[in-house]
Amino acid sequence: MGYAYPTEAHFGRAVTPREYEELTAPHTPDGLIGHPGMDPLVYADSTIHGVRVRPGRDALVRGLRWVSGDNDQLLLDPNTTSGSTRIDLIVVRATRNPWNAGLAVVKGVAESNPVAPAPTYGTNTATGVWELPVAEVLVPYNTSSTATLGAGQVTPKAWYVGADGQLLCTAATRPPHEAGRIIWQTDSHTMYISSGSTWWPIATRPILPGRTTITPRANSATSTYVNFPAGLFTAAPKVVATADTETIGDQVKGVAVSDISAERFRLWIYRSNTQPTSINWIAVQS
Repeated sequence: MGYAYPTEAHFGRAVTPREYEELTAPHTPDGLIGHPGMDPLVYADSTIHGVRVRPGRDALVRGLRWVSGDNDQLLLDPNTTSGSTRIDLIVVRATRNPWNAGLAVVKGVAESNPVAPAPTYGTNTATGVWELPVAEVLVPYNTSSTATLGAGQVTPKAWYVGADGQLLCTAATRPPHEAGRIIWQTDSHTMYISSGSTWWPIATRPILPGRTTITPRANSATSTYVNFPAGLFTAAPKVVATADTETIGDQVKGVAVSDISAERFRLWIYRSNTQPTSINWIAVQS
């Protein structure tokens, strides 16, 4: 007849860790919590042979919420293979039986042309691990006991979970494929859907909203140039703007845009006084 849980009939509504993962993981996205524009979770500062972890940062992994500590760090094994380089992978790892989550290092192979190890996306909820990639760390050959790792040796690889549960990433930090999975790629302002093996764009027109404040000259047209992120637009977009004010027609006589290109546009305001004025605008690829 089967059974349902959590119910009184099934062990008095008690839920095992395995059942908890099976209940929550299908509708709880995995990822660091936040936005790709945040400072990376882990970084190197040339003080240890490893990475430091920013405090108070969160991740969702298979229904578990992990929070970084105040002074976390991960030390990496030295690379003593002459003529080689190694790439290690930093992950937030959910372990099963016993169930827990925490940072871990997946050690790579030292060779002349190294590749980073792949994270494990274990689907067996009774055992094994599921790993959220956080960063790749380049570990050069060095036998010194005082060797350290610098900022340029750490490459972020994490995607993020936004405020509404959306998956946010860059071109270099996309999550694994799952048919029907939707992502928002922040560096190109493009939405994609996975076929299971290919990411297909479903919102191909880059859109960029913005807000710019101008301190005008009284009774004179005042302008400023607004720059777009490099490479966002391939041609001059359409730009519309409106002043964030209740004094239209009284103090604010007009708002306009001109000199629009793929790189920037000129934003204008005409006001009867010198009150700094915020102007909301949006640019859409033609």
